[in-house]
Amino acid sequence: MRLARTFYPLSALLILSLWLTGCGGGGSDCVGGEITGLITATELWSALSSANKPTIIDVRIDSEYALKHIPGSTNDCGCPTAAARQASQPDIVVVSATVEQAIVMGAKVLKPGQKATALDGGMDDWPYGLDISANQLTLWLGAGRTLDLIDVRTPEEWQAGHLAGSVNHPLADLAVWAPALDPAHEIVLMCASGFRSAVTRDELVRRGFSHVHNLLGGWTAVRQSGIGAD
Repeated sequence: MRLARTFYPLSALLILSLWLTGCGGGGSDCVGGEITGLITATELWSALSSANKPTIIDVRIDSEYALKHIPGSTNDCGCPTAAARQASQPDIVVVSATVEQAIVMGAKVLKPGQKATALDGGMDDWPYGLDISANQLTLWLGAGRTLDLIDVRTPEEWQAGHLAGSVNHPLADLAVWAPALDPAHEIVLMCASGFRSAVTRDELVRRGFSHVHNLLGGWTAVRQSGIGAD
């Protein structure tokens, strides 16, 4: 699947400013590929559901990536250990907080001569599902964000301990409870470790849901973070 590419000019002053504040630092040996265009959030979200998924390189600092990131992405914040240097996929998307930062950092994480697109709007404007940490969930709950908290473990696991405010919808019964969900709601899925909830997230996406987040680390991360539990 070919991703849309559009020319995006940047002034020399803006490029210099972003390079100086970038996370990777480094010198001329870091300069490899280039960003040749943009891909919209809608186009990227659609591509994630296709058979030929793009390679997503998130160039934010690791602490920001750990809080929340696009499912299937990898974190790489500079050279010379750039994951994308060994990537052979033709469709690579570089993601950062803003599109300007992605364009500048793309030169540091791509192989020499390698080309990629940047996410238009950046992570600051990403409207779709994410993999989130327990710390990110704590921030959202503390801010009063309206979330449907769904625990996909078995009833026995849920009864032994669960996040306050969550409801138990076992993965095995997804075909029964999924049709009753409101696709306009923002949903956070959790399980014991994050694996079953990731499977659930992918299935809901296939059913047309967009705002579906997977809690990394699941119930284990909830207990360690100190979020309210029942």
